[in-house]
Order: sequence, then structure tokens, then C-alpha cells
Amino acid sequence: MGRARTLIAVLLLTPLIASAQSAHDAKDDSVPQTESVPPQAGSDTPQSEVGAPEKPVTSAETETNAETDKRGFTVEASVGVSVLLERSSPYVYEQSDPIPGLALAFGVGYFVSPGAAVGLRATDFSWGTTNVGFVGAHAQFWLRPSVWLGTGIGAGFITDWGGVYRFGGFPSIDARLGYALGRGLDVSLEIARVGVLGPFSDGYLFGEPSYLVNVALGYQRL
Repeated sequence: MGRARTLIAVLLLTPLIASAQSAHDAKDDSVPQTESVPPQAGSDTPQSEVGAPEKPVTSAETETNAETDKRGFTVEASVGVSVLLERSSPYVYEQSDPIPGLALAFGVGYFVSPGAAVGLRATDFSWGTTNVGFVGAHAQFWLRPSVWLGTGIGAGFITDWGGVYRFGGFPSIDARLGYALGRGLDVSLEIARVGVLGPFSDGYLFGEPSYLVNVALGYQRL
């Protein structure tokens, strides 16, 4: 009789125990498992930021990086207004009045470091049939990401009244101050001393230097 009661109790308790075990397993499955990623040695990145998506780089940041990380070949061109200050003329050796004109310039170079470039550059004052300028070596120094200085030395040239170019008058020198506007554009102020010496069609010599003051808008491939 006692064995019968024990058997009946086991049969009644077995379904209850199985039901409780199933409920416990279902509760464990519903809790998400998190995997802890150990931080790398020497890294200051918090564990919560591991695996976070990288911040996208904006076009403005890309442009800034390109302008501050200057390297390789560079090309520049500019156009603006100019004033020619002649100290003499082929006919009368005296100070002449300032002559306004068009300022044109073109140069090629190479960045020897992120803040310095060397190359060749030509600058020209144009007014009617008159052209005054010089061609020579040029150096550019970036003092800040948007501010640069330039200086050059070379040989001057001028067209005579017959439209013939004359070279000579070495050295001719210039100095420039520029400000970068972004996207390769800049504005600059240039002062140049142009020395020209050569025979004109009428036999006169043009030996006294002329001075150019240019304000120009330019583009430079950085």
C-alpha cells in the first residue's frame, strides 16, 4: 500500500517539475547575451565606443586638409589691375605720370616642403602697345594656412614703340603678399622693380628701372 502511494506521488510531481524547468529555460532564452570586447592595450578609447561608426569627413575638412598639406607640382595664374611708375622714358629722362593697366601673371613650381615652393614666374603690365614685366625664379612661403609671401628675381622686358620685346636689366625683383580665399583662389598685392636695358628702334637706351604695383585675383593649384 505504501509503495502504491509513493508511485502515485512520483507520477503527480513529475509533470510539475518538467513544467517548471521549461519555464526557467524560456526565461533564460529571452535575455539577450552581450559580448564584452576587451579594450586594446595602450588605447584610450572607452569600451562603449568600440565598434562605433567613424565620423564622416565633410567637404570643408577635405578642402582644408588639401590646402594645409601642400606637396608636388603647383601652377598659378592671376589677373588684376596694375600701375606702372616709370622713372624715365627713352626720350626724356624724368619722372613720368603713373600709368594704369592690366596685370597678368603665370607661374609653375614645386613644393619642396608643405610651406615652401620654388619655381619660375612671369609678370606683365599691359597698356595698349606697352608691356613691362620680368621673368625669373620665384619662391613662395606659406606663413599660415591662408597667408603667404612671395619673392622673385629675374630679367626685365619691355616692348618698344615698334612692338619689339627687349630683355635685359638684370636683376629685376618683386615681392608679393597673398591671402587664400579657398578652393585655390587668392588675392595678392605685388610690388616689382623692373630694370630694362636695350637699344630701341630709334637708338635710345632705356636703362632706368620702372616700378609696378599690382593687385590681382589668382588661382593656384595646391
